[in-house]
Amino acid sequence: MKRLAFLLLSLCLISTGTVFAQKKSTELNLATTKGTISGTLLPAGRNQTVAIIIAGSGPTDRDGNNPLGVNANSYKLVAEGLTKQGIASLRYDKRGVGKSSSSGMKEADLRFEDYINDVKSWINYLIDSVKYKKVVLIGHSEGALLASIAGQNDRVTGVVLVSGMGRSFDEVIAEQISKNAPLAIQQESQAIMDSLKAGKLVSDVPSYFNALYRPSVQPYLISLLNYAPLAQASMLQKPVLILQGDADSQIQIKDAEALAGVVKQAKLVIIPKMDHVLKEVVDPQKPLANYTNAEGPLASGFLNALTDFIKNLK
Repeated sequence: MKRLAFLLLSLCLISTGTVFAQKKSTELNLATTKGTISGTLLPAGRNQTVAIIIAGSGPTDRDGNNPLGVNANSYKLVAEGLTKQGIASLRYDKRGVGKSSSSGMKEADLRFEDYINDVKSWINYLIDSVKYKKVVLIGHSEGALLASIAGQNDRVTGVVLVSGMGRSFDEVIAEQISKNAPLAIQQESQAIMDSLKAGKLVSDVPSYFNALYRPSVQPYLISLLNYAPLAQASMLQKPVLILQGDADSQIQIKDAEALAGVVKQAKLVIIPKMDHVLKEVVDPQKPLANYTNAEGPLASGFLNALTDFIKNLK
């Protein structure tokens, strides 16, 4: 049950108006109708391309960490790796997290569409106010679905889907729970998910499911279930890089292959030994060790594949 609990937890602008010439990071504050969202712009000289790093599920901050058991600094390492290759990046705190706390909403009022609109607003800001010519979206985990949706925007040059779902959210959750829970709990989870898929709230949720199905998060889950990953990815009419680790305990290679199968301009790259937090698994008996390994480097080959894709975008 301890492993199951950890799994459920893990699931769970004001600037100068011009492209920054220096490489010093700059704090950007994006004003929205529902509060201010803060992020870090890491410039790369006068490069006209910027990558937006879109976080995965849960209360994840701009560096890829969250208080539910993840302290890997994955997004920070991606941003630093990109700037060394001459590619600027923006990474931001999600609503209600870190310096974006003023944009926090009551959990029961939050919808997946709020996150979609945030990505779209960052795209417009970076092009219209900071004057970047090209925007690339890098979506990780649940953020890959956001990238697939926001990436349909004509203002986006390319999309990168990292450890993205190639099946519906409920299918992925069912598979993950089946690996770590007895049949009775699997069936209980499925019953709750079936209700949410039908748009119905579930008031009586067992305590061990609070991290995933607590009543206040259910409206968000219902909104998320309206978006099928493959259907959204199939609408991308631009270059798409799909990156997947073969040691990922949350998303499988078959998800990446499914995404690649529906995207017209897809390039699929499998990164050996890479886990869900984009680092190399050293000990297969400890597949979650990197979730709290803030100092460990990104998996070998990840940054090369990412930077090559971005640099070759027309």
